[in-house]
Amino acid sequence: VRNTCLGFFDKFRIPRSLRPDNWLLAEREARDELRRERWPWPNIDRPAVQRKQEETAFHEAGHAVVARYFGMKVDQLSIRFQFEGSWRGPYVKCGSVRISRDSALWTRVFLTEREAALADGNPDSPCRAPFVLGPRDLFDDEASLCAELHVTVAGVAAARKKGHCSNSYGDSSNFRRLVSCCYGGPNGFVPGSSIVLLRRRYLSSCHEILSNKPGLWGWINVVAKAALRSEHGVLTGEEIESLRPS
Repeated sequence: VRNTCLGFFDKFRIPRSLRPDNWLLAEREARDELRRERWPWPNIDRPAVQRKQEETAFHEAGHAVVARYFGMKVDQLSIRFQFEGSWRGPYVKCGSVRISRDSALWTRVFLTEREAALADGNPDSPCRAPFVLGPRDLFDDEASLCAELHVTVAGVAAARKKGHCSNSYGDSSNFRRLVSCCYGGPNGFVPGSSIVLLRRRYLSSCHEILSNKPGLWGWINVVAKAALRSEHGVLTGEEIESLRPS
């Protein structure tokens, strides 16, 4: 006997005969296609999208130029449009700057929650090594940390200096994790109010650097405009360096 309670939902079901042989693979391919980087941006003819693209260009240029100011090697800058997803749901990733792993502090002190859990209660764990736990007593990496924190907030500082109301959840999260790794206790905890205060101070310091260091803001302008005019929305580290004002 047919269950009439399910009749309403029958029209939403895909008949088994019409499903692809490997529908999981088809679903994965559709998701990968959605996450594919796009250039130019969708709906780029709209003024709001053009303004967001300009904000992204100055944001990423700020990261890249301030990283070079502190002596870090930049491999690539991208302002390509991409859909992403996480436990918070789908969101848009508009750009990124890739810094050489040899230059980045995270390769030495960036803790993940899993590494922290492994380190707790296990004195022999490699996750308790000083280069993982960060400088607890002797702040050997203090200058490196200061540079990294400036680079982390530089994107927001540059976009705001250009006149955009910019913020970045990813940058804020990276800032919090860096501070927690270096200044937190054995469990990596730092009060949220302290992190907010530190972030404001570093933002203020970054604004001063962009305003007072000769040629730095001009370099950011040139890099941002070059990224907007680029064929694929990507600049290499060499191209960024070649745009440095003489």
